[in-house]
Amino acid sequence: MRSSIRRQILIPFALLIGLTIVLLSISNAWISASRAEKQLTDDLNQVMETLESARFPITDQILIQLRGLSGAEFVAIDSNDRVSASTVPAEVAKQLQTLMTPTPGTGPFGQLTPLTIQGERWLCGTIEIMRSPQLKSLYVLVREADRAAIRREAIVTPFVVGGLTLIGAAAVSWLIAAGFERRLRSIQLRVADLAALRFEEMLPIERDDELGHLAGSINQMAQDLQRKTQQIRSTERMAAMSQLAAGLAHQLRNAIMGARLAIQLHSRRCQHEDRASLDVAIRQLTLTESHIRGLLRLASGSSQNVVSGRMDTILNHVLDLLSFQCQHQNIRMTLENRNSDPESLAVADSEHVQLALLSLAQNAADACGPGGEVTLRLSDSPTTIFVDVLDNGPGIPEGLEQKIFEPFYTGKAEGVGIGLALAAQAATGAEGHLTVHREDNWTRFRFEVRKQGQNSATLPAQPVQPPPAT
Repeated sequence: MRSSIRRQILIPFALLIGLTIVLLSISNAWISASRAEKQLTDDLNQVMETLESARFPITDQILIQLRGLSGAEFVAIDSNDRVSASTVPAEVAKQLQTLMTPTPGTGPFGQLTPLTIQGERWLCGTIEIMRSPQLKSLYVLVREADRAAIRREAIVTPFVVGGLTLIGAAAVSWLIAAGFERRLRSIQLRVADLAALRFEEMLPIERDDELGHLAGSINQMAQDLQRKTQQIRSTERMAAMSQLAAGLAHQLRNAIMGARLAIQLHSRRCQHEDRASLDVAIRQLTLTESHIRGLLRLASGSSQNVVSGRMDTILNHVLDLLSFQCQHQNIRMTLENRNSDPESLAVADSEHVQLALLSLAQNAADACGPGGEVTLRLSDSPTTIFVDVLDNGPGIPEGLEQKIFEPFYTGKAEGVGIGLALAAQAATGAEGHLTVHREDNWTRFRFEVRKQGQNSATLPAQPVQPPPAT
């Protein structure tokens, strides 16, 4: 059977506190009752001592005053063994005289003789009047009910205080246990969310204690799990994309190469004055063949036959491949080269970089649409080459800046979502990055790669700052 944390904390804690409070209440009650009884005894003994040496006449009025001071009843007996003064009815006094034999100096109140007079329990003692010739002795009576009432009054206060303390301790224990249970419940629900791969919410850290540290650890674990899950999903998509690429590329490559060769052969055999259409067809087949080579490379995961090249040459080739599409759609695509030393623009894997930049440029042309403008901006630092692909299209919806680099994610109705994934893979493979920003109504994809010969062992400790994108 499930036992909640609240019960495990509350019940032992409440039992321990309750037992302690009960024991303390009983002890305080016993001490208070003893003190009250002792006080009563001391008061009576003081009255007895005063009366034993009294020289004044003892009358009913004197005894009534003594009763008000001590709470006891008094019966005075003269030398003829008759009641001379009394604070009790005459019948009680006569029966007391019959039952009680005078015992001078009986002692303290606690040792007085118990009697039953007319159905009522009394404690009775006698005092010998030493200096009064008219009186012989004085009886002192205390009702047992009065004595019990004094004890009850002394006991009630400790028990009431103890009971209220017990209730307060139980309430505080319940609140503390409820607080712990609530925090543990939130941790349990959060762990259940993590098990279901829901990473949106974070646990609040209410206090700097063990549970707060546990919540912080769970939040950190959630972030790590989210990153790992995204990596796994990305890997799965890349694997699926590789399989798709392999299936499509092997079927299309031979057909496209055959078509391109046939057009080239036709162009050589038939000398036409206007060969522009044939050149466009050959250029488009070359563009498609480049995409297929990228898919084949993605499918095989091979980095063999890597050919180096210069970034300015690569960008000029990209402009040449997309020139017909831009002309057809009235898109202005330009290249800005801010580098003064072309020999410093060498990259290790020119083919992979060209495929990445081709995808970025084509996406930019598709994004801005007819009448739009695309700019390819080339710049560099001592160790890094930067290519900014800018377009004046509507931009990327907010919150999707990182999602667009995931395989098979696309915002186009006819897209498949592999171009940007290939570009990001190419940048990472060249020890670089691919980022996207929106600046002054322009969408900027920044593709940065390490220059050939600048490996990670020779890089500066601080990140390379690119030139300003003006």
